[in-house]
Amino acid sequence: TEKNQFELMLGKPVTDRKSSEVLISLTCDSKESVKAITEKAIELGARKVNEFEENEHMFSWAFEDLDGHLWDLHHFK
Repeated sequence: TEKNQFELMLGKPVTDRKSSEVLISLTCDSKESVKAITEKAIELGARKVNEFEENEHMFSWAFEDLDGHLWDLHHFK
């Protein structure tokens, strides 16, 4: 399987989709970019982790991709 091949290449076990191994946090140029990327990811099958959060300093929204990686996109005002 692909997982076995990847484990052989790395020389260590690879976690399954039930676990979180990576949180990718990216700053976007605008609130609209955060919304557009997250909405597209969800449309393509990503899991919405939370509702978007907005305060006087920041706008953010998170999703989990099909491989189980967590993405936290944010825009600082």
